[in-house]
Amino acid sequence: MSRPPVEVADVIRTAGESFFERSQNWFTWLHFKVVNAILLCRTAGLGGHQDACSGCGYQVISFNSCRNRHCPRCQANARDRWLEAREKELLPTRYVHIRRLECRNKSILAPEILALKLGLTKAETTFASLLAAGLSVVQICGRLRIHESTARTHLRHLYQKTGARRQAELVSRSLVP
Repeated sequence: MSRPPVEVADVIRTAGESFFERSQNWFTWLHFKVVNAILLCRTAGLGGHQDACSGCGYQVISFNSCRNRHCPRCQANARDRWLEAREKELLPTRYVHIRRLECRNKSILAPEILALKLGLTKAETTFASLLAAGLSVVQICGRLRIHESTARTHLRHLYQKTGARRQAELVSRSLVP
């Protein structure tokens, strides 16, 4: 993989002191430690060693890396190895994410009929319709953006008004024609 034309350290160096001055109210010593490690990574600041070819004698200086988990230079190889390993796990096929929502009970009483038949409030009617459609209490909370305690209150009122003791009984006896 070729080296990118601009690296994170280059951006930090370009922004320089003005970035640190603007960020001093939220910039902690941990942030400073990471930024400093990224700036020094693979430079003379961390030292280095000399590599030599045993065949031709060509010599090159290799600078030490910071090995910081936030450093894009140091983690690039680890990231590439991880991606290659995940690609090997994939089956040779096209992947597609399909999401299908389907009612368990095809025939559900209309909300207006539920309200009249059982004497439900508008909120209880909506809750009962979703319950009859096969959604769990947690799913209904997410759909209606209500707290679980509110949903449990609606469920308790439905039990009282229908005489049911369990959700399955409530759906089969009262909500489905």
